[in-house]
Amino acid sequence: MTDEELRIEAEKRNRVVTDEGWEELTDQWYVQDAQGKDFDEDKIAEIVRTIDSARTKYWLTARVGGRSLANSEDGPYSDSGARPGPFAVDLAERERERALLHLEAQTRAAAKDARVRGFREHDLSGGLLAPEDAEQLLESGRQGLEALGSYLHKYYGMHEGEAKWWVLTGETPSARPVRVSYRTAESLDAPDVYLITIEAPPWISPATFPGTFVEMRRRMHAERKQPEARSVRVARFVERLRGDPTADNSPFQDMCRRWNEEHSDEAFSKSRSFEKAYERTAKTLRRQYNGEIEREQTPELRRQHARLKKMDAKLKAAHENTPK
Repeated sequence: MTDEELRIEAEKRNRVVTDEGWEELTDQWYVQDAQGKDFDEDKIAEIVRTIDSARTKYWLTARVGGRSLANSEDGPYSDSGARPGPFAVDLAERERERALLHLEAQTRAAAKDARVRGFREHDLSGGLLAPEDAEQLLESGRQGLEALGSYLHKYYGMHEGEAKWWVLTGETPSARPVRVSYRTAESLDAPDVYLITIEAPPWISPATFPGTFVEMRRRMHAERKQPEARSVRVARFVERLRGDPTADNSPFQDMCRRWNEEHSDEAFSKSRSFEKAYERTAKTLRRQYNGEIEREQTPELRRQHARLKKMDAKLKAAHENTPK
């Protein structure tokens, strides 16, 4: 049974897959896993099971009894396997309590710090500020406050924004001992870079990390199955040949022959199999992950959003009042 025949059989069973979806199933080796079954019915059952369990808004439309099981085109990523709602780290109760213990000790010590006391005595002579007054002072860009926030972050472990707010209002920062972030870098000439960063004190249990990382992978829509090591070696082999300015643009038959000569223990009987192994794996170089991850709405994050909205409103008003 060919891959196309397998797809047709799935559609006969009301599992309709888009062209993009079928390509994704192939890239993630679901089709190959199904084809590895001994009998045709087992192959069909396996691909149907995969479609039912792995559908996402990007590429699958499964219908059972005429009812669509896929997300709408503009719907949420509810079938990605990730928990619904903003991303938050699951901490054990003992970890939450210890985080509060450390935070309370840090804020008590910071309140006695000469830099904090000096700023409060000089700039807040009337005492701690109400939230609206603190916002005005933050907007004014008061000299010394930014440096104080950086200082408290470096030596007391506070989030810079929460540290400045605490200095002005006395509101205790949030206890978040484990902080997760990610960054991306895009390039026209090289694969995009995606990095997940997890920061945590050494007293956090190792059991906290696997679940945190797995949840981030789910939300970023990372592939469920990695390419085989042999296929990755093939992709590296072909990329090196294509990147060699002294080499000609050899067809896959010639590259496969050369591969078999240099890797007799991993030889391909057909050049087409060699080519498909390369094509599947080379796509990982262009793989893009979801970067729109909903973050937990801490008080500081809500304040930042409010400031951005206020700034946008000011810019819009200034633009509207500018003579054409």
